[in-house]
Amino acid sequence: MEIRVGNMYAWKPTAFYDPKTREIPHTVRGIIIHVNPAHHCFTAEAIVNGYPIRETFKTI
Repeated sequence: MEIRVGNMYAWKPTAFYDPKTREIPHTVRGIIIHVNPAHHCFTAEAIVNGYPIRETFKTI
């Protein structure tokens, strides 16, 4: 997968973690909004129930 701003990205947000089942039940689809090649990370954003959520991931 090529990491570029504007590409679609699907992930399970850590904000949805359920400690009882130790699972993350929902997957969201959003877009990559920022890429930082110097730190090998990118930020993705999705709209969930009308609210934007963002999460940053390492690429290596």
